[in-house]
Amino acid sequence: MLPLPLAAVEIGPLGEQLAAAGGLVITAAAALWAAWTRPAQQPAPVPVRRDPPRRR
Repeated sequence: MLPLPLAAVEIGPLGEQLAAAGGLVITAAAALWAAWTRPAQQPAPVPVRRDPPRRR
């Protein structure tokens, strides 16, 4: 919420477009940062069979 004096200021259509574009840029940057800093998934360990199958 904006303080009351700021909420009453008219910024005009260009200012609204700039604010919307700035919000989109910040959202995109936050999404890229979150994807970049996510820890890499570790591969699941493959179970190793110690006893080879016996041939008949």
